[in-house]
Amino acid sequence: MLSCTGNKFFHSIAKEELTMNRLMALVAFLILGLLALIPPAQAASYTFTSLNNYPGASSTVPTGINDNGQIVGFYAVSGGSGGSFLYSNSTYTSVNIQGATNTNGYYYVEASGINNAGLIVGTYYNGSYCGFVYNSSSYSYISLPGTDVFAQGINDSGEVVGTIGQSVGFLLIGSAYTYFSPPNAATSAALGINHQGEIVGEYWDKNSNYLQHYQYGFLYNNGAYTSLSYPGALWTSAFGINSSGQIVGQYSLNPYNDPTRQGDSNLHGFLYYNGTFTSIDAPNAVSTQPYGINDQGQIVGYCVDDMGPHGFVASPYEEVTIDIEPWFKPNIIDIMLKWVPIPVAILSTSTFNAPKSIEWDSLTFGHSGNEKSLVFCCQLPVDVNGDKAPDLICFFNTGEAGFQCGDTQGILKGQTMDGTPIEGSDSVKIVPCK
Repeated sequence: MLSCTGNKFFHSIAKEELTMNRLMALVAFLILGLLALIPPAQAASYTFTSLNNYPGASSTVPTGINDNGQIVGFYAVSGGSGGSFLYSNSTYTSVNIQGATNTNGYYYVEASGINNAGLIVGTYYNGSYCGFVYNSSSYSYISLPGTDVFAQGINDSGEVVGTIGQSVGFLLIGSAYTYFSPPNAATSAALGINHQGEIVGEYWDKNSNYLQHYQYGFLYNNGAYTSLSYPGALWTSAFGINSSGQIVGQYSLNPYNDPTRQGDSNLHGFLYYNGTFTSIDAPNAVSTQPYGINDQGQIVGYCVDDMGPHGFVASPYEEVTIDIEPWFKPNIIDIMLKWVPIPVAILSTSTFNAPKSIEWDSLTFGHSGNEKSLVFCCQLPVDVNGDKAPDLICFFNTGEAGFQCGDTQGILKGQTMDGTPIEGSDSVKIVPCK
């Protein structure tokens, strides 16, 4: 626990000034007038939440998520055996097929995707690889004589995508197969499909070698292919796509760890949207592997970080700029003055109007950002930083904010009127501390 310097006289003066500053600010904010309103928009960041392992499993890999937040994937236990799961309302349910095995005698079933009706698609092994669709009580099987079938994705229309014999992608509508492969592809795999029928996957370029771009992702839409290659990467794979056209996948700058090339050989995640790639790495992770994305922008996948290998759910939030104790620096929080409210300004930008865009009652603030400490927000907006944009001023209860000696930042969380999560932070100095 960090200590704070200063003597009793300093703490007494600081306490009086802090109380007066907050009360003066409170009065001033209540009498300020209304300023012009500006339309909202912000760029998203992600909060990563670890997914606990399937009971008894040594590793758990989430591969798909629907708009209801239901997650599917597969797991492994010590010795190599494994199975598939549905994760819903914080509860795991086994998704397994009797008789499935693999060449070493171990059970093999991999769930890959789930639609909003709860239909789960995946692959199992029983002498050959076959696809399946599971509807919570029964299975239908996807197989072709003499070849392996890997079923990877399903949309709300029940259309299934996957790969035949590890070499060519397919779209299955009812009982009719359509096969497709990008131009110049030696092999290809279809890995995801959205509700509009747009398909993503990966392919090996027959004209490439390991020192050049050799694996690309692709987007297939109405007979047209768009090749996807993360800038500077030799290896790119697209795994999931949502209804907005957001695509998630993985890339590696140097998959063969070639000493003549710059970049590491680890797997990294990406989001591709409107022609732009954004790297997505879990905090402190050496490997991040996104597999699925839903229409809320939630991403599921697998990573390796300082906690070891585990599944994750990455939830998008709008990053906002906040100013704790506006107009006063440093931002001193006296945790003994539990009754004195802490003013926090949420700043607007040219594309984001904080007073109009934020659901005030959703705001939480304090040590972790989850503390329900809101007292009230000012009805009249204020231009805190002089940029002629209306900022939102809210007050939070010191006693309920949960600050502790050693805290160096205060965190605010909430959501916009359309339900998009927001988060922001600013520096604090906690007094008195020993």
